[in-house]
Amino acid sequence: MENKIHIGEMVKLKMKEEGRSEGWLSQKMNCTTYCIKKIKNSEDISSFRLKQLTKYLNFNFFKWVGEEMENNHT
Repeated sequence: MENKIHIGEMVKLKMKEEGRSEGWLSQKMNCTTYCIKKIKNSEDISSFRLKQLTKYLNFNFFKWVGEEMENNHT
């Protein structure tokens, strides 16, 4: 069975590590707190949003996804 990469779980972790609230992140990403809640509960996300998250949470989500894919699919 394939291991799934859950973007939302990593977003939650990085928000906690950076001490960032949904309100703060929604302002930076120019979206609603509902949007942030949806991201945190999603297994997938648009590349546009992933780029924003990478910028504002100081974590390279693109690199992480690539590493997870490499580790889980080889």
